[in-house]
Amino acid sequence: ALNIRGPQPSTSMEGDLSRLSIDSVLQSISKGKMTGRLECQVRGEKIEVIFENGNARHAATPLARGEEALIELMTALEGSFRFVPSVSTEPRSIFRRTEELTDQAKSLIDFGTYLERVGIKLNTRLSKTNTNMTEQEFENAVAPLVPLNIDVQKRFYQLVDNQSALMDIVERGKFNRCQWIPALYNLVAGSIVTIGEEMQNLFSPTGSYSIGIDRSTVE
Repeated sequence: ALNIRGPQPSTSMEGDLSRLSIDSVLQSISKGKMTGRLECQVRGEKIEVIFENGNARHAATPLARGEEALIELMTALEGSFRFVPSVSTEPRSIFRRTEELTDQAKSLIDFGTYLERVGIKLNTRLSKTNTNMTEQEFENAVAPLVPLNIDVQKRFYQLVDNQSALMDIVERGKFNRCQWIPALYNLVAGSIVTIGEEMQNLFSPTGSYSIGIDRSTVE
């Protein structure tokens, strides 16, 4: 096992997440009690996680920090990774062990898999089922669904204008994946939002409109 103390150099590792799963990468870092920075390119975005003695202490994506950023990484199917041994003074933003976040990551995968299987892609146009729904009616409709932050769900719903694609709503609301995937799951499963056609000529940084979370689509 690797045991890194202080800033002394040690073996870095890098690879392809479609060949070596993110679960395996995180287990290697944990078991080796490695200290350093894990840099990943996933879905066209950079995700960075700082480790100390094998435990994640900080993580960041363009729109998420801390545990939400690490959970996003734990759902990755493909991308590249590189681990660089180093010591960081970055303030701690993760207070639970990686293993404790596994259930949340699995839930996110379940929600995203459901959305993909009902045909939702990033370029899918979304519409409100009832354009005259009041705020109280909305709260009543989501109450029996998956317990989520009500403000995130309201904000997402307000951005559904019957014209915009999912990716535009996510971008306008600056939602991270831990926010928009469960929120959209509730809105679709609760028949509050309906799925329209796939919109063409929208730019995707990855060249794909897939949500990229359904495990069964991976060979």
